[in-house]
Amino acid sequence: MHLLNHFQPTQNQLTVLAIAASNKEHPAQAAAKLNTNANMVSARKLLMDLQLLSYSDNSATLTDKGLQLAKDNNIIDDAGELTEIGNKLLPADDNNQEAEPDMGADNFGNPGNEAPPAPPMGQDTGGIVPDFASFSPLFKNIICG
Repeated sequence: MHLLNHFQPTQNQLTVLAIAASNKEHPAQAAAKLNTNANMVSARKLLMDLQLLSYSDNSATLTDKGLQLAKDNNIIDDAGELTEIGNKLLPADDNNQEAEPDMGADNFGNPGNEAPPAPPMGQDTGGIVPDFASFSPLFKNIICG
């Protein structure tokens, strides 16, 4: 049985359904995840207006109609477990997909956020860092204080 035959949920609304379904054992976590940005809040509010989602500051759960809509859109299976489609709708931090690890390297290939060491004054830098000796006294005063 298909409920709301003429209602085509947006991507954000489908994501809200997936988040609520994936956190059915932890409704407080679902509520927190559905309040992360304006798109989630807007999608959540419409689903609440359609009585598909029950939401408070510390709980978010799908209603029977919401569960049916999630099934109709292949977000959950008949047992209420997320399908492959449902998992893909979850934000990266929710669906066990690890974001690219931050290796701590900066754009210079150095660990952490360290800038590369500056060469000693007067040393040839191969054109990468200009030699201050070639600057005019006025420019040196502006740069060096």
